[in-house]
Amino acid sequence: MEMTMGLDAFGTYVKALRTQHKMSQGRLADLVGVAGNTIYRIEAGRQEPQTEQLAALLTILGGRIKDVRELLRTGATKAKAKELAQEALTEQSLLALANTDPKRAALLRRIAVLSDDPTLTERIESYLDGLEAGRAHRQDS
Repeated sequence: MEMTMGLDAFGTYVKALRTQHKMSQGRLADLVGVAGNTIYRIEAGRQEPQTEQLAALLTILGGRIKDVRELLRTGATKAKAKELAQEALTEQSLLALANTDPKRAALLRRIAVLSDDPTLTERIESYLDGLEAGRAHRQDS
């Protein structure tokens, strides 16, 4: 895999995903099966991950191969890498919701597509949780 052009953006993407999962570089290295300094070098844009490492990183962190392709093809900025990481995490959250309430997940997915505000779906989800809690409380009374 030829990554050299977009290694900085890719490293930023991996770091953004890892920090959102509140995971240390050492923990990620253990899960991927590499030395801790390998994760440091990947995040710093100094090392290209091997194919197996890339697959493990994306699987563990919930990254998307389409994001990696975009980062590498366009020579994207670090800001773009962070934006794509946030989108991947939002998608991950929506997929988790789909396992519990498909209608709610579909609504939130549609909102995420239509909105430029990445926090909007989280705020609406909190609001819906409040409505459901109120409804459950009234039914118990």
